[in-house]
Amino acid sequence: MFYRTTLPLPMVSFRRDLTRLFDAPFTPERGDAWAPAVDVREDERAMTFRVDLPGVAPEGVSVTADRGVLTIAGERAAEEQTSDTRFHLVERSYGSFRRAFHLPETVDQEKVEALFANGVLTVTVAKKVPPTPRKIEVKTV
Repeated sequence: MFYRTTLPLPMVSFRRDLTRLFDAPFTPERGDAWAPAVDVREDERAMTFRVDLPGVAPEGVSVTADRGVLTIAGERAAEEQTSDTRFHLVERSYGSFRRAFHLPETVDQEKVEALFANGVLTVTVAKKVPPTPRKIEVKTV
């Protein structure tokens, strides 16, 4: 048998307000900074960061490596609403973004490459070549 439970109207309002109270610190408001999705992978040669940036112009993206921190920043401009158009739903995030990643000591922050294609930024940070052991000749005096 199917039972349907309904909450009295004041309880629904209280539950909604309580949910908003706890979710507010974790939910960005429209116009606030947003954080694009990033995948980070590592192999024996490099660390690779793939950032989803649909709708962001390549010239609007900044990539810096300084003091062991890789920073990717930029901005996605909001679409302008004109007098003859109106939005019914806006779910995409707009505004500036900034993502920072601590780099391990095994990478060479002087060897960073960035490639932007099809709305995806790929940043590759090469690893340092480990010194190879060498045999030292012992001389006699």
